[in-house]
Amino acid sequence: MIDQPSTDQPFWAFSIDVYRHKGVARSLLALQDDCGADVNMLLVVSWLASQKIVVSSELLAAFELVSSEWRRHCLHPLRALRRYLKQQEASDAMYQASKALELQAERWQQDRLYACCEPRLASLQRAEDLSVYQKNLQLYLQGLPQQQLLASLSEELIDCLNEHLSH
Repeated sequence: MIDQPSTDQPFWAFSIDVYRHKGVARSLLALQDDCGADVNMLLVVSWLASQKIVVSSELLAAFELVSSEWRRHCLHPLRALRRYLKQQEASDAMYQASKALELQAERWQQDRLYACCEPRLASLQRAEDLSVYQKNLQLYLQGLPQQQLLASLSEELIDCLNEHLSH
């Protein structure tokens, strides 16, 4: 059984807020669909950057450890199902149910990512400015395929995140 998500987890609140900001969803989904990025991994390194926290390769590896199996066995199949159902004419109720289940699975992953970093927050390196967005994103993105697409898409995401923080 899936644990009930925490109602006051700050990473989730950040994700909901930033995802609604102009251009962010489009940038995140382009990195996911075109480059193989994990949206929750992009969001967790961005949330930490918003706190001026530098992500280390060790923390990134811990994030990947808690995410990889879940992503492969749960999120990817749920996403494929949702996308398939969206194309079917008479399945709106099933499509909506699959969309809600996929969102619950995304939330579960975010709770695991937060649980992974929360005990370490006080000891993580702090940055002086928001250039940490680029550093954190580049650390995550360097291991992805489609490197030729990453530069422009990640710059677009960084611009959107910086604009979000300035409001």
